[in-house]
Amino acid sequence: MIQNYFTPPDTFQTERLLLKKTTLEDASALLEIWSNEEVAKFMNIERFKSISQAEEMIKAIEEEASACRYTIFNHQIVIGSIGINEISVRDASFEIGYELSKDYWRHGFMSEALTAFLELLAKNSAFQVITAKVLHKNMASIALLKKLGFWECQQIQEFDLFNHTLCDISVFKRDLLI
Repeated sequence: MIQNYFTPPDTFQTERLLLKKTTLEDASALLEIWSNEEVAKFMNIERFKSISQAEEMIKAIEEEASACRYTIFNHQIVIGSIGINEISVRDASFEIGYELSKDYWRHGFMSEALTAFLELLAKNSAFQVITAKVLHKNMASIALLKKLGFWECQQIQEFDLFNHTLCDISVFKRDLLI
């Protein structure tokens, strides 16, 4: 289904980063990120504990027709991932998600990756809107989205797989303009 609304390239680059479609080869490096307690608590996932969990996640993304994920590399080191979590044909929108290794927080890497990803979507899709869901306590991600022109459009509650409780989520939105 993603091919109908966005044809993702295999790779794209920024000044400091290479982003390539996530494959099973990335599982070990992504496991290090997805198993980090400080990263996983903001991802609304159970903290991964095994390579098979990372491989299952990548396979699920590959099999989901409305998903697309890129692994983010800095000097050939995996530092995170970014991608489309869901497509809403009704709203002509993409929901995106992203995470970054804690070692690379607050160095502008996600701002750089997200800016390039938004430009890629704007140039290669007829869709008009991007959304992102963020836990209320993830102040850095909220600040990043606001910096990139997103605004909070809704507050919802979802089950938090990390804490096994209901959590407050802010839904952010941005028009996708070139």
